[in-house]
Amino acid sequence: MLTSKFTRVVAILLLIAEAAAIVMTFVGALTGGAESGLFMTGVFLFVAAAAFGWILIAVYNRVHKDEEETNKLLLEAEKKHRESEDRKETEE
Repeated sequence: MLTSKFTRVVAILLLIAEAAAIVMTFVGALTGGAESGLFMTGVFLFVAAAAFGWILIAVYNRVHKDEEETNKLLLEAEKKHRESEDRKETEE
């Protein structure tokens, strides 16, 4: 899944954001409990970073996969076209 440079960078940034959100959540829990704004912000950032990061990676991988399939189809079509031209030349 993490084969491209883009997905590795996003995964690293996701881990950093989640680590910061975890620290923020714990600090908020220690200082003010569930009513603390810091606690709730940390929880929100943790969930948002996870969702956004993995959605971004999934979309990128899907687009990249479609691009590879398109390239394969184009190569196959080009090969068939060359073969048909070669057959026409040999018949003439």
